[in-house]
Amino acid sequence: MNWLGATVKDDIFGKAMLDAGIPKKAIDAWSVDPQVTYGPMPIKTSVFDALEDTDADRCLALCTLMAGPKPASPVPLVVAFAVGAAAAVTALKVIRL
Repeated sequence: MNWLGATVKDDIFGKAMLDAGIPKKAIDAWSVDPQVTYGPMPIKTSVFDALEDTDADRCLALCTLMAGPKPASPVPLVVAFAVGAAAAVTALKVIRL
């Protein structure tokens, strides 16, 4: 995007990053090769060094790691009732999807 002059939303990979939940603000900041710290065991490096020589799928995965966790979304719950012979509720189980 830097060299092509394309906008993030008009670039194929830029759109993939946005679709993966990476904020445009992060993508813009990364375009000047800042130092980033990311991962479960913190790694500090420049964006370019982290992404250099990676295929698009690995690059996108690394970008999502660098962007950090997504805001938690509400977890849908399914409530299942087990009904006995006398039509009384005998159990209630909450299942996370």
